Amino acid sequence: MGWLAQFAGIPDEFLDIYGTLPDALIEGDANWEDISAVVGAGIELGEAQNHLEHEPVLRAFVTNSAAVEFLQHEFHGLRVVPEIVGEIRAAAILPLKRLATSRPVPGGFSVGHIHSTGGTFGCLVQDKSGTYILSNNHVLAHCNQAKLGEPVLQPSTADGGQDPADTVASFERAVLLRFRGILPFNIPVNRTDAAIARIKKREDVCPFIFGIGELQGSLDLTTLPDDGARHGVRKTGKRTGYTLGVVGSPYNSVNVKYPAQRKTARFSGQISIRPWGRSSPMVRRFAEQGDSGSMIVDHDHYVAGMLFSVTIKSATTFANPIDWVLQDLGVDLWTFESR
Repeated sequence: MGWLAQFAGIPDEFLDIYGTLPDALIEGDANWEDISAVVGAGIELGEAQNHLEHEPVLRAFVTNSAAVEFLQHEFHGLRVVPEIVGEIRAAAILPLKRLATSRPVPGGFSVGHIHSTGGTFGCLVQDKSGTYILSNNHVLAHCNQAKLGEPVLQPSTADGGQDPADTVASFERAVLLRFRGILPFNIPVNRTDAAIARIKKREDVCPFIFGIGELQGSLDLTTLPDDGARHGVRKTGKRTGYTLGVVGSPYNSVNVKYPAQRKTARFSGQISIRPWGRSSPMVRRFAEQGDSGSMIVDHDHYVAGMLFSVTIKSATTFANPIDWVLQDLGVDLWTFESR
């Protein structure tokens, strides 16, 4: 692990302490969702133009500008840098018909459980009993509600898919999402939003990602210099297609809203990504809602993570570390070497 790892536990502590605005700011009938001000935090390298090139900072993801003035300037000796994100949402909401039915279908195209709004077909994975489509729980498992064998469509139902004509797989298993309760105490912590669906016909799917190609294996960002900060990555998603980005940090804790379920889940140890060339007006976002499940792949074709949430008011995207995804589901990436 790199030198940023020594600060890895700080985002969780920060999120616990600063998860709500002071009572004095609560007006009228504001509920718990209204007053959740700090929705995430992460350890990053500071921007060179503002302070030292390799000085670690604590980035605080907040819902609005009012929250900024209540943050400490330092936390455990780290400078606190606020970023107004509005909300962090699971990124599978909007229908998109641009990526419609395709056979065989590669990673990067629309897919979803028959009752979900769908998201993106990440890539193929396998175990001793079969080959599967990999994506998020909220894409393939309808947020813990799917039953074994239920249809998974390509494109998703929201994108015009119909059962049985567009059924390419059946739900197999998912990592259980644990949601926050009514009270802000003992909040369960998740590490992956992940699920797999067993493919019905091998000839209906492609073992590569559209615009990226074949995969070489998995990548643990914490083994890279500076824990992968500023490492170049890319993805292909059903909403925004092929985009380029850079890793912010692999040490982020975030509270993610699942609008369809009206629930929030906390995740720890997540990867933050920002669009490459952020200063350019032509490069606005790395991902949008609908890109959930996209593989985060570096330029050597190694997968670092799986996209699962986006911010509403900023350009930051979050992904589960791919090694955690594979471990939690008990599968391996499908690569050409594994054929």
